[in-house]
Parts: sequence; C-alpha cells; structure tokens
Amino acid sequence: MRFVNTQLLSLLAVAAALLVGATNIRAEIVKRLVFESGQEGYNIYRIPTIVKAANGDLLAFAEARSGGDASEIDIVMKRSSDNGDSWGQLQVVIENDRYRGWDGLPTTDVTAGNQSPVVDHLDPLHPGRIWMPFTLENDRVFVTYSDDHGATWRLDNAGRAREITPDVKLDSWGWYATGPVHGIQLTRGESRGRLIVPSDHRAGGWGAHVVYSDDHGATWELGAIDTRDSTDSVRPNENTAVELVDGRVYFNARDQNGSAPGNRAVAYSSDGGASYDEPFTPAPEFVTPVVQNSVMRLRATDMGDSENVLLYSGPGQAGSRNDMTIRVSFDESATWVKHTLIHAGPSAYSDLVAIDSDHFGVLWEAGDSLYEQILFGYMAFDDLDPIGFNGIDGDVNQDGVVNIDDLNHFISVWSPVSDKEFLGGADNYLNGDLNFDNRQDVSDAALLRRHLLQAGVSTSGLEALMRPVPEPSTLLLGALSSCYLLGSKVSTRASLSDP
Repeated sequence: MRFVNTQLLSLLAVAAALLVGATNIRAEIVKRLVFESGQEGYNIYRIPTIVKAANGDLLAFAEARSGGDASEIDIVMKRSSDNGDSWGQLQVVIENDRYRGWDGLPTTDVTAGNQSPVVDHLDPLHPGRIWMPFTLENDRVFVTYSDDHGATWRLDNAGRAREITPDVKLDSWGWYATGPVHGIQLTRGESRGRLIVPSDHRAGGWGAHVVYSDDHGATWELGAIDTRDSTDSVRPNENTAVELVDGRVYFNARDQNGSAPGNRAVAYSSDGGASYDEPFTPAPEFVTPVVQNSVMRLRATDMGDSENVLLYSGPGQAGSRNDMTIRVSFDESATWVKHTLIHAGPSAYSDLVAIDSDHFGVLWEAGDSLYEQILFGYMAFDDLDPIGFNGIDGDVNQDGVVNIDDLNHFISVWSPVSDKEFLGGADNYLNGDLNFDNRQDVSDAALLRRHLLQAGVSTSGLEALMRPVPEPSTLLLGALSSCYLLGSKVSTRASLSDP
C-alpha cells in the first residue's frame, strides 16, 4: 500500500508540474494557424495585414485568392479577442464580385487586395474608426471604414467602397498598391492625427509614395513620392512606416532588384510624410530577400516607457524567402540588433502588431511549402535574442553545475503537451528541450537521466515523466481531478498579461 501511495504522489506531482509549469517557462513563441490554403472556400491566402482595434481585438486580414496575383481575389478578415490565442470565423470584407463589370472593370476575376488598415484613435467624432484603403486590379484605389471594430464595413447599396483614385494616383502611373502593411496614425507635432498609408507604384521603373488624410478619412491625398528609373541602383517598392519620437517618419522599403547592396532601402520624412527628406538610400544591414517586410513601434520614452523600441519583421535569408526573423532598434532606426529567428523554414510577407508594451505579435506567410499557411505568433519582447547554451550537458537551469537543482528545474517546466515553441540557445535548455528539437518529449527526459547518472545525481522522479504521455484532454482531466481531490487550486494557463 505504501508503494501505491508513493507512486500516486509521484504522478500527482507530475500532473501539477504539467499544469503550472507554464509560469516558469521562458523565451517562448505561441503560434496559431489563421488562414490555410484550400480551406474556408479559397485556394490560397496571401498578403497578411493586422491591426489592434480600439476595443483590444486583433483583426487579421488577407487576400483570399483563387490563384495567383491576377486571379479572382476577395479581402477577408478574422478576429481574435484573446490576444491571438484563438481566431474566429472568416469574414469577407471586400467581395470582388460586387465590382465585376462595373465602371469598366473586368466581368470576371476582379482582383481586390493590398489592404492597409489603420486605426484612427484621435477622431473626436468616431474614436477607434478603422480605415482600410485597398486596390482593385492594382490600378484603382478605394477606401472603406468600420465603426464597430471590424464587425461591419461602410459600403454603398451595391456593396462597393468609395473610390479615391483621382486623389492619390498620378495619370502616368500603372501598377499601384496601398501597403500591403498596416497604416499608421501620427501622434506628434503639427501633423498629429494624420493617417499615413505607405504605398508603391510603377511608372516605367519602380517607386514608393505616401497616401495620407488630415481629416480623419474624409479626404485622401498624395504625399511623398520617390520614382526611379528601371536602371537605377535603388528601386523602392513595397514599404512600411513608423513615427519616430522626434516627429519624423521612417520608411523602410523593398528594393526591387536594384544593383545597390542588399535588398532594402530607407528614407525619412520631417513633414509627416508629405515629402521625403532625401530619396531612398540602400540599407544593406538588413539581411533579407526581395520581399515585403514590416516595422512597428513597441515602446517610446515620450509615452512613459523607459526606452525606445522599434521592431522589424522579415525573412532572415538574403536569397530566399525563409526564416522569419525579428530585429530590434533601441536608437530610433539608426541601428538594428537582437536578430531573433522565430520561425525556421518558408516565410514571406509579414505584419507586426503591438499587444501591449511588453508583448507583440507577427502575422506571416508560412507552411511546409511557401504560402500554404498564414500564421500568427505572439511573444514577450524580453524573450528576444536569448543567450547561448553554456555547453554543459545536463545543466538544465544553466547555472554552471549539474546537480539536483537541474532535476527539480526540469520537472517544474515539464509540459510535453505544450503548443509553445522556444527561441533557441539556453532558453531551449531552460524549458527542458535538451535535444534542441524545439519541443519537450520523453527523449528529453531520457537524455537528462543519462546526464544525471554520469554526474552521480539522483534521477528519482524522472521515471514518472518518462511514462507514455496520455492525450492532452485525458491528461488535463486526470490532473484536474487529482488536484481537486488534494484541495489544490491550479491555474491551467498563465495569462498573457502575467507571463
């Protein structure tokens, strides 16, 4: 009977560790599938954009396509009311069939896309109104808005948005794209309240430009323009914008196969995006392929934070769309550090969103092969750029020695049914991923047992962990029942605001 009680207590301890271990886990990214090719009525989803609505919901947008860039395309959206942990049903925001054959547009396969949502927090009459400029056929420009955090969108009786093409496009331009990334609202200086949509165009060569509104979306106009010849060494294209604490606007653009070093170019504006201070210049410090990337502010000293933090997302390989990587600037875009790989493998377009001053999310194109999925990942800023593994096998807590504390630490973070991934280096080890395969499983426990035995440390307690792990629902039910019988109160998940 004593043996049975001891075994039961051991299993209960493991069950409790499974449930509360998340509070000890460091440096993790939680990934969620938002859109998947072939699902929910569409063949492929591309061009992700995301904003945080005034009510706190995250709104993830995408082009829902029948095929390629020039196929039949709708603009769709999904909502998360729990900081990206779960996503609701697909909502069609712009239906291409509402425009078929209208005003000279094609009778079939109209392409709607390049959505660039921006939240207007400073509109005194409609605080939190979400504006969404977009294009049809990469030629004509439209806007719609939502006053209920994306639940409904303003359209006319025929289901069409308002066209603004004559106000924001020069006659000499051909291809045109708003975004495709979130827009921003300026909060500093004389242009406070201005809505900015970074955009691009073609006019023989390539170019970047700004669309903006100074009257909360009532009218829109053309701002800064940088058009280059097809033979120019820099060819600015899709670009992203962020307001700096000194009031300038920083623009970071895709360089469309120019001969200058690297694949990015940058420019600044001192007049709120009405003009560029200087033309775009090469930014070879960004190692990334020719692709759309995203930039965002997380912290600002003039808003009460202790430091200035800008974030940048994009694939981390120079020659291929792979390895989604986050970069950080603490000096308002002058330098970029803390290069953190958050997703190995196929990765392309992305967009960033601030959840709060400590957490952020990324919406990006991924999949086993490129464009199969659009994923959302959320993480804490302090988890970026984890320190390297110290190289001592069995030193789970990374304190430089192998002893009983490593066993206790391993048990405390043991959670093999977790859906979290770790960000590398010492943090994988601290989370019990001893073989660095980015997950916890029985092989990690077996590996620790070997290291402890070699170091002459007791392995008591590991046997229970190494038993086959039940299905998550069975494990959770059993653990909760056991803890209830013991009179324990256990939290099954650490909240995002209290990691």
